[in-house]
Amino acid sequence: MIVEEKLNLRLAKKRVKENLTLLENTGQTIENIFNITFIHPNFTFFNCLKNSKVKELTYSEIKQQVFNFAKYFSQNIPTPTKYVGLLLGNSPTWVSCFYGLLMSGFVPILLSTLNSIEENTRIMNQLKSEYLITDFKNYN
Repeated sequence: MIVEEKLNLRLAKKRVKENLTLLENTGQTIENIFNITFIHPNFTFFNCLKNSKVKELTYSEIKQQVFNFAKYFSQNIPTPTKYVGLLLGNSPTWVSCFYGLLMSGFVPILLSTLNSIEENTRIMNQLKSEYLITDFKNYN
């Protein structure tokens, strides 16, 4: 490992310990977890490759996405609905949709592409959910 990577790893471990200490000293509600998660707005949340360039997303950008999704879900999913399926790969969008659903009063059903369509459908039917958030076009 190069020196910079070691330093970044040490800083990340320090932040995780600080966040765990903060969480231990608060009521461990989803709201507190959210607030502690996004306590450092300018830190990097996610890096991805876009057009052969590294695109960096900060915690503040993801937090804004959460609020945008919450507003969208509130306006576009009827209120009698309680459960909403969430079938996304591991990504910043998953985090934004998860918190956005919670903020708009819905209970996310965390579904997996490792399950068959039939299994995920059974889970959705069991919970009487009519709404699914996904980006999988050819899910098998």
